[in-house]
Amino acid sequence: MFFVFNFFFILDVRPIRIDVTQRIELTENEGIWGVTKLRNEIYVLFDTGYSPDVFRIRVFEDRYPFHLQTKIKGEEIRDSTDIVSSEKENCLYFSDTETKCVFKLTREKDDQHKIIKWLTTDYRPETMSVSRDGELLMINRLSHSLMIYGSDAELIRSIPLTRYIKDLYHAVETSIGNFIIMNRQETEKDKHKHWSEIRKDVSNRGYDVSELTRDGQMVIRRFIPSIKTQQLAHNCYLSIDSDDRVFVADPVNDRVILLDSDLKWNRILCPTGEEKEEQRRLFYDEEMKQLIVGGGFSHNSQVNVYTLRLI
Repeated sequence: MFFVFNFFFILDVRPIRIDVTQRIELTENEGIWGVTKLRNEIYVLFDTGYSPDVFRIRVFEDRYPFHLQTKIKGEEIRDSTDIVSSEKENCLYFSDTETKCVFKLTREKDDQHKIIKWLTTDYRPETMSVSRDGELLMINRLSHSLMIYGSDAELIRSIPLTRYIKDLYHAVETSIGNFIIMNRQETEKDKHKHWSEIRKDVSNRGYDVSELTRDGQMVIRRFIPSIKTQQLAHNCYLSIDSDDRVFVADPVNDRVILLDSDLKWNRILCPTGEEKEEQRRLFYDEEMKQLIVGGGFSHNSQVNVYTLRLI
């Protein structure tokens, strides 16, 4: 039997509004697979194919006009689909689905960047996140588990996830140690349907954002769209703030939405204008209140920096 428990808390959390929007000017035509920030630098991961001679990573200042600082090739990386940063370890991680490896990037004393093969897995590492304790979180679709690694690439925990969530894509950790998962929800009725019927039904109802307990076995709450325009498509990417509000990049619908800490719809944050832009990856900088959003393929790739204000 499947239970969804809803707990309600009275929180003194002020709403967010977008105050300033700025764009990082890009001269490259490659698609964007990731954005993150470490210290005072913004890192953008480009889809350069398998060519080792192309600069895969560009590093920009975190203040307007976002001057380009350096370019990094990452010659060993074949097919990276995400980049995340760890303030605690002062480093970045890249997933590589082709080699089934995670690479680690550090800055040396001479300001040169060093990339090492940090972790080899028996599954395809795709999206990642870093917890407040500096641990690396990745989805293992083969075992339907959440994998958590320490700073020495040791596996700290492998958490089997409840079978009621399917098509796992991305996970982040909340302030109390629960997990927010981007997924497709399975219902009791799905068990008795043919796979083609399930697929058709899922395409109508979209994907879910669910909060799971630390052991991964109980769904505490989940985002339930109240109208059709609130439905999420596949491949959504998550970020979370210190109040456990969730930012969701919804690339199929060309938007970023904000969910409250109880996973209720708050609003569409961006794009702020009429022009639609694919919002594929995002990173929220708590200190500077910057929401960095990147996405797009080849000719229309872009990185926008939104300044958020508490009101």
